Amino acid sequence: MIKHRFAKGALTLATVIGLAAGPATAGGAADASAVKPHSVQRNFSIPAPNIVVIQKNLFFNGRGTIRIGFRDIGVPGDRFRATYIDGAGSAITGRCAVSSKQTFQESLRVFIPSKRSFKVRIRWCSGPGIFPAGGQMLILP
Repeated sequence: MIKHRFAKGALTLATVIGLAAGPATAGGAADASAVKPHSVQRNFSIPAPNIVVIQKNLFFNGRGTIRIGFRDIGVPGDRFRATYIDGAGSAITGRCAVSSKQTFQESLRVFIPSKRSFKVRIRWCSGPGIFPAGGQMLILP
């Protein structure tokens, strides 16, 4: 009974916040991170307003939709935008995610038709303007 209520509460929480963290694989720019079946979580820092950060070596092992979201870990108020880039260079850009220090906020949803490598370009949208602007990226299958 307690397990059932806990699972139901977790599902409700995930629905309310948009993204929920599952098993995460911390990774830097040099390691490959598989998105399916687990999530990928990485820290990043944007040094200036017009500089982008590219998270490389990501791999989706299947067919389905991935969601990319951000959580602000620096000065409160920073908003970030994700751009998905596949191996052929095709890009899909999301919206500027709402700033939150507590929960990950979705920026982009992408349907991926087959397994492939990809990158995520992260751009600072707005905020207090104190750099470097720090955040965490979460990718969920």
